[in-house]
Amino acid sequence: MLEGRHTRQDELIAKVKRNLGLVAKSLKTSADSYEGIDTSNASLLSGVGDEGGL
Repeated sequence: MLEGRHTRQDELIAKVKRNLGLVAKSLKTSADSYEGIDTSNASLLSGVGDEGGL
């Protein structure tokens, strides 16, 4: 009986580990995308400032 419980707990832990891995990967992708957009926008604003627009 206890062995079955431990097996189920191991399965749940493995599932949580996989899900956390997916969350971490998605968060990294979002952060990278945000950083790229932020850098691009900073360049655009800098360019406008260089042209005397601001």
